[in-house]
Amino acid sequence: MNPACKEQFENIMLPHLNAVYSLARWLTGNEHDAKDVLQESYLWAFRFFPSYHDGAPKAWLLAIVRNTHRSWLRRKQPRVARPFLSTKRRIT
Repeated sequence: MNPACKEQFENIMLPHLNAVYSLARWLTGNEHDAKDVLQESYLWAFRFFPSYHDGAPKAWLLAIVRNTHRSWLRRKQPRVARPFLSTKRRIT
């Protein structure tokens, strides 16, 4: 990303940091996890900022936070082992 785009990202997206943190804190229930979700969300926003077109930056960021939180929850859930069911019929 070129320096002008980076500066534009900072000017448009960073003013919404408090709102993004508030949503992440509400979704996760604690400060530590909220900071993780916040950081990951801003990384996604930065990565996909070139595809962002004029609109509501706060709404765009909050949608990223919600999606990041869903992904974070899936990664955090313990994996449950399921028994293997054979599709082959037994020959008796």
